Amino acid sequence: MRRALHLLCLAALLLGPAPVAFAQRAWSVPVNLSPVGQDATRPRVALDSAGQVVAVWMRERGTERTPQWSRTALDSGLWTLPQTLPDTTTSDLSAAAADIALNADGHGAAVWVRRTASGGGADQPMVARYDAVTRTWSAPEALAPAAGTALHARVGADAIGNLHVIWIGQGATSTIVQARRYDVAEDEWTAAVALSADGVAIAGEPSLAVTDSGEAVAVWARDDGAVQAARFVIGETPTWSAAVVVSAPGQVSTVPRVAVSRNGVAATVVWHALLGVTQAVLAARWNADEELWGAPVQLSLAASAVYEPTVAVDEAGGSTAAWTWFDGRFRNLQTARFDVVAEEWTPASDRSSGSDALSPSLSLDAVGNAALVWTTTFGTSDIVLGSFFRIDVNGWTGVTTLAFPATGRARLPRVRLADSGDAVAVWQLEGDYTRVQASTYALSLSPRLQPATVTGSFVGLSWVPPTAGDAPSAYTVVASSTPGGDPLATLPMGTALSATVSAPDGVYYVRVLATVNTASIPSNEIAVVVGYGAVPAPPEDLTAVATGSLVQLTWRPPINVDVAPVQTYVVEAGSEPGLANLAWFATGTASPSYTAGGVVDGSYWVRVRAQSAGGLGAASPDVRLVVGPEPPGAPVLTGQTGEFGTVTLQWTAAPAPGAPVTGYRLRAGFAAGQSDAATLDLPAAPLAFTVIGVPAGTYYVRIVPLSSQGPGAASNEVVLIVPSSGGSAPHD
Repeated sequence: MRRALHLLCLAALLLGPAPVAFAQRAWSVPVNLSPVGQDATRPRVALDSAGQVVAVWMRERGTERTPQWSRTALDSGLWTLPQTLPDTTTSDLSAAAADIALNADGHGAAVWVRRTASGGGADQPMVARYDAVTRTWSAPEALAPAAGTALHARVGADAIGNLHVIWIGQGATSTIVQARRYDVAEDEWTAAVALSADGVAIAGEPSLAVTDSGEAVAVWARDDGAVQAARFVIGETPTWSAAVVVSAPGQVSTVPRVAVSRNGVAATVVWHALLGVTQAVLAARWNADEELWGAPVQLSLAASAVYEPTVAVDEAGGSTAAWTWFDGRFRNLQTARFDVVAEEWTPASDRSSGSDALSPSLSLDAVGNAALVWTTTFGTSDIVLGSFFRIDVNGWTGVTTLAFPATGRARLPRVRLADSGDAVAVWQLEGDYTRVQASTYALSLSPRLQPATVTGSFVGLSWVPPTAGDAPSAYTVVASSTPGGDPLATLPMGTALSATVSAPDGVYYVRVLATVNTASIPSNEIAVVVGYGAVPAPPEDLTAVATGSLVQLTWRPPINVDVAPVQTYVVEAGSEPGLANLAWFATGTASPSYTAGGVVDGSYWVRVRAQSAGGLGAASPDVRLVVGPEPPGAPVLTGQTGEFGTVTLQWTAAPAPGAPVTGYRLRAGFAAGQSDAATLDLPAAPLAFTVIGVPAGTYYVRIVPLSSQGPGAASNEVVLIVPSSGGSAPHD
């Protein structure tokens, strides 16, 4: 019965649309999705049946981590500017990745885990729902109270917009897998349920897959080495089944991943297992006739170590699995496929060898075509590679390079393949900072502008014509001074696909317009720096740490580093904020860090500037650095006024610990926090000061202790009112 069902599904799919024309497509030039100069990590991507794509990732700024997103259409490849998911109550997000799912209509959700200050640093799983019509997100909703542990939230969507979310939460005695479901008809979330039993902790990340009908499968590994699965079944009372063990007894099994066919025909779990002294990738498939999981099958060859198994399932029930294995020198990439006709797995075969392969990601279309991406080490860089399995030739295509960065390491790619044959991939590129990049594999209605080459005042431009629709009758190059701004120059190019132009020194934003019939279709936009270029913006997130006499400064590059490449940084240090009377020097490198040894004890106000060919940029905000003992603490100030403009002040000694006080500085202003009325240095004793003949007025006064380590913390501020005639006035 099961074999006949698979054959009927396969026949129906093969009688559908003709095989896609892979040869007409190519991966686009990588584009940056995340803001320049700020870390962004662990991207995830989803697409709908119309080719609309949404990517999410975690943006990091200091201790703040914020989920962000961008969208595109596969036939254009032109991404929106990054936007922040509306989590306005977040103080500090955990480092866990966000996740996203879309159904065929483009509706779906993103999930992430945040850390809340109000919860005492507790974790909290969050969700925001995405509306494909308005292209907007709902307000974020908390799926559990901010208490204890929450890790690895995962989401899936069915055909009508119901959602499943699972995460690892805190049970009474151990971590457990929890789940909630959003019912679109009721517009509400069900109560949280525990899928795993309390008492045995969860190891690693869970995995979730959802069918179009709303059924779901969740899998996870326990600390005792067992892989478990639970199924959400649509019946009179939709509910999660009891968890069952799908791995073999006595084996230590980890890293399970699950996939289902959207029509619910098949589900497959793969995982990593320790078999005595060797390791293997095993798989189990759901037997719909017998309502149970089949016995585990070994997919990999005998190996000393295997890593990162992943799996995808097509609509006929065929499965493709990928993993890496260590051959004694390198981590090679291998795949195996489950043949629904033969009802067996094909032997494992190599997709790469001779260099370390990492982080494979798989996606299948309805008929079993597969997109596979991974990274591999090439010299000092990690590059992104890809290959396709084509049903029409029953084989894999050659390996194609998606990203080959000159510097940095491309890591953690993710890919999604549409039934049209289009695909999208995202990854993180690690360098001075970590950015999120993307590439699309599609028949494009838009021209694709390539990175420019600049030699002196000459700029070389080239572009790839659209690969779908009517051929353009002409191209026009447009240059602006701001992204998407009014044209500074418009250059008709006829049907040429390249141009070399001369331009004055400056920063330009360039795009190409393709004339197709009566429409003007824009390309992507690139930044071009001619001559000196722009002056850098201030460096960001400066930190200064002293360990004994060793000082370590670190910061993030300016946000406009793409149009103002940094040649060197300049470090300034002063005895007061804004001063550079103690140090001013260039680091001689574009690396965003500096280390100095033998720094004498003292209190320093430090800032950093970036210098490009365009000049020296503005300074970062000052950071206070203390080498040696801390400066003195804050005294407590009191004061009063008397006749003839008499002002009397008393204060307590600066509290310990702190460097010995060498004196005090009186600061007085005509407004809070100001020092525009008087600044006067006083001896260390007595702890009092009286002055006669102060002009009438209101004064804001504070005392600052001085030491060999510089100024200490200021006292409280007192407000003194000196009357215009005899008498005294109260003070605050």
